[in-house]
Amino acid sequence: MRIIEPEVSEDDLIASIAAPGKLIAAFRETALRVIDDYADVIIPAEGILSQVLSDNGVTSIEGVSVMDCVAVTLAHAEMMGVLHAATGLIQGRRWEYPMVSDAIRTRLVEHAASTPLSSSKLG
Repeated sequence: MRIIEPEVSEDDLIASIAAPGKLIAAFRETALRVIDDYADVIIPAEGILSQVLSDNGVTSIEGVSVMDCVAVTLAHAEMMGVLHAATGLIQGRRWEYPMVSDAIRTRLVEHAASTPLSSSKLG
């Protein structure tokens, strides 16, 4: 794991949507160091960063894939839907991922409806 240097704040990430050059250059320099340590894939561990890279065509660096984490997550969800429709495959709920009770589900829905995103500073 590597951190882009200099470190990038949430405000920097949001600003990079309109002006991505500085962030992409810093990401590329960091990725090159990881590639020198024999990385087979680069996985940006932040959604906005992943989106900025994808929007600007950064899909590989020096022949090493840069994973679009948002697209991979969406493709996986779509694949699970297709598999469910085709084969009946469902997620396991017995051990690791049990369904929450109706009371907890209701409370989570209420909380989501009444609580704005805490990191939203747009506008």
